[in-house]
Formats: sequence, structure tokens, C-alpha cells
Amino acid sequence: MASFTSRSTRPGLCIALRRAAAGALATLAPLLAGVACAATAAVAVYPPQPTDADTVFVRVFVPGDPRVNTHTVSTTGKNVAITLVQDGANFGSPHGFVFWEPLGVLAAGKYDVNVRRVIPSRLDEDVSFKITVTAAAAPASIPTVEFYNAALDHYFLSANVAEIADLDAGRHPGWVRTGGTFKVYDGPATNARAVCRFYITPAFGDSHFFSANRDECASLDLENYDRAILGDLSEPRYLDETAAAFYVLLPDLVTGICPANSQPVYRLWNGRADSGHRFTTSGGTRAEMVAAGFISEGYGPLGVAMCAPLH
Repeated sequence: MASFTSRSTRPGLCIALRRAAAGALATLAPLLAGVACAATAAVAVYPPQPTDADTVFVRVFVPGDPRVNTHTVSTTGKNVAITLVQDGANFGSPHGFVFWEPLGVLAAGKYDVNVRRVIPSRLDEDVSFKITVTAAAAPASIPTVEFYNAALDHYFLSANVAEIADLDAGRHPGWVRTGGTFKVYDGPATNARAVCRFYITPAFGDSHFFSANRDECASLDLENYDRAILGDLSEPRYLDETAAAFYVLLPDLVTGICPANSQPVYRLWNGRADSGHRFTTSGGTRAEMVAAGFISEGYGPLGVAMCAPLH
């Protein structure tokens, strides 16, 4: 898994590191801490547990919308240097600048990474950390189980054995199996994407949201940052539960067609104030949900959110 060890190599640098799989309260703490710093950067690695079968990205998040027009990356052995030059306009937006730097497919091992932010008329700012890339093992395909709560009129999906057992045992009352299921990977696989899972808080839905799109996952974290920087301490809309609930394949982003030996997973949104989503591989179920007023979301004309392995 990725591990982070930060150190400031130049004065004036305020670094807030967040682990992508951290719980909601741990996520908000560095965001709020960053409000007090004039220059706060946060870095994370995608996927959160990279293997030598993955294309590895470093996500750099800088608040205040500083525009980075020039960026370079170089790898020498197990040392990676990323340089971001802030030479664009700064509009002072509460939004942060999120930058994805691809490092490519890395051999298994530990890498020392240094991200340097070059700001005109100021000292450079550096953050250093480590990435541990493991050798990819053959992942197992495991089943997801879909549940429905009639009182909430919401659907829920889980591939977690303990969580499924709790729901079956009634420890979270009101949830019953629908019979819906599809397979996912339990770990990294070639061309697979980690699926983030967010809890939509009670005021906004009391439900869960899943996505295999790393930018979509990052945007939900960014929404929490925006609220914090603007001083809104009310209940957030989304709480980050995990960056890797399970792993899936992605379809063609234009057509929505899935790779060989996989099937489409459709995402449907209820479009209500109490936001809720449903994920299904059944074309018939998708059509029924759309007829009932659900909104199709995803890639291609049929709204394919992800692709489930068939075996």
C-alpha cells in the first residue's frame, strides 16, 4: 500500500496529508487545518494500493485555485521528481487546483517522491513522501449483494462479507436482499479501477454513492474543502468511507461498451432530495427504473458506470 512520510525542505510550507482510505472525521481535520495556512498542499496516490500492474498517479491538491501551467516529471531509479510551476492566473476561488501527474507503470519496490511547487517571487515549496508498489497478485472475483430498504426507498450494495452478514442478521433494520448481484475484484488487477465509496449524510439522502471515476471521487472531497474554506461547518453532504470498496473495469468512455469477459453495470439516480442510487447489470431492471423516474448516469447512451468481470 502507499505510505506517506512528509518533510518540509523549504521554509513556509504547510502540508496537510490525507490518506485516501481514512474515515470522514479524519478527512475533514486536515481540510480545516489547511484553512489557517496561506499555502497548503495535499498529496495522495492513485490507486491507493498500487501494484506493478497499475498506472500510478500522484494527485496534488492546492487550495485557492493557483494555476499550474508548467509541469514536469522525471524518474531515476527509485526516485521520482515532480515539478509544478505556478505561472498562471490565480482567480482566488475557494476551489482548489487538483492536478493528476501520471507516473506510469512502476516496477515493484519503494519509491521516494518529491513534489516541488515553484511560485514566482517566493521560495519553492517541497513535499516528499514514499510510494510502495507491490507485485500484483491474481485478484479473486467476489460477489456483491444488493439490498433494499422499503422505508427509505433506497438501494445499497456491498461486497464486504462482514457487512453483508450484519445486514442479513438485521443489525441494520429494514434492509432485505433484492436478489441483485454482480462480481467485482477484491484487489488490484490489470486495467482495474478502485471504486470509492461515500456516505450521503441523512440530511441529503442517508444512502451511499460508488464511483470508479477518480476525478468524480476527488470532486466530492473538494466539495468538503469548499465548505470548510467558506466557514460552513454544517453537516457535509458526502463522507469519504473508503477509496477502494472493491475493484472493477471501466467501459469505453464514449460508447459505454465494456471490455471482453465483463458486463456493464448501470448506475441510476432517483433524482430526489433524499439522493439515492442503484447499480444493476440487468437491462430490464434499468428500463424499469428509468420508467419509474430514475435518471441514467454513466458512460455511453445507456449510462454504464463500470464493468463487472464475468469470471
